[in-house]
Amino acid sequence: HFNQPSVSDTAPWMWSGAGLANYTNVIGVGQNWLNYYKYGVWTRNGWYASSRIQSYPSFCFNLIVIDQKMSWEDALMYCRGQHTELTSLLSETETQLALGELKSANISERVWIGLRFLPDQWMWMSGESLNYTAWAHDGDFMDRHCPQRGRCGALNKEGAWEDWNCNEKLNFICY
Repeated sequence: HFNQPSVSDTAPWMWSGAGLANYTNVIGVGQNWLNYYKYGVWTRNGWYASSRIQSYPSFCFNLIVIDQKMSWEDALMYCRGQHTELTSLLSETETQLALGELKSANISERVWIGLRFLPDQWMWMSGESLNYTAWAHDGDFMDRHCPQRGRCGALNKEGAWEDWNCNEKLNFICY
């Protein structure tokens, strides 16, 4: 859920957990919806605007930064044993939340995320679709087919994904 902290039309929209909300494609309202509505609510059909607070079911996005360097495989096993999974970052907003958690933990180097190159495609280990991407580089991924190249995904301090050697020891993010 996101909201506008003041009644000013120029005040930025913020996520309830902090951070700017830059998504404004809301169903059922015109382009000027930000001027009339104070709250946004996510449903299975998309975002809807609301002029008042109502009770809605909610979900949490809980990231756990692990300040302990491990290989990608060891990090995956750690997350599955202690939490749920190596994190999937399915949007720019989730990436920004992850960067905020890394900053809070004073980690400024790349970290493992739940992205892996398996059989001939990049996928989230949690099974979610890879619709949003944030690769640090453009271009052809053909060189990633070589077993000696990076087959595991890492998040760098700028919020971009990098393919990295799975045996490298990095900190990581679970959820």
